Amino acid sequence: MEGATVRVINVTKGEYVEWATVSDGSFAADLANSGFATDYENNDKLQVCVYSGNKSTWFRHTVNTAVGVYDAGTINMHVGRAILGASKIIAGSISNQDASTAYAVTFYDVSDDSIVIPKQFCGTKTTIPLDFTFIGIKFAGGICVIRDTDAANTVEVTLVVR
Repeated sequence: MEGATVRVINVTKGEYVEWATVSDGSFAADLANSGFATDYENNDKLQVCVYSGNKSTWFRHTVNTAVGVYDAGTINMHVGRAILGASKIIAGSISNQDASTAYAVTFYDVSDDSIVIPKQFCGTKTTIPLDFTFIGIKFAGGICVIRDTDAANTVEVTLVVR
């Protein structure tokens, strides 16, 4: 996505920095000179959220700083319709198709990266409705769904918002 905003969130430290994609849709994130207030450490969890207009993608990765330079190459991210404006959750579900590992998702508000809904765990080969206590929660800037590190290919989140 050319001209999109790339937000790299250090979930472990609760900080983020932003870049823009260039004409071919690529971006380079120099995390050592990124502007993070706190230096990142090996095994910090990073969330990469790319969004522009009606489209968004997200990808989560654990950075191994011990290797020096990390090049993810081409990242195949989940593409979905962005929920980037003020919204309220009406309903939702989390589905985990993995037969051996339970995973979790966390919901962030894009406007300030605050955790709006803490980790919701989903067992193996299970679909669960979003906990009723979270129905009606408002997101000021939009919703960013963060899956556990390896859950991207097996966990699906469905949200109904207003």
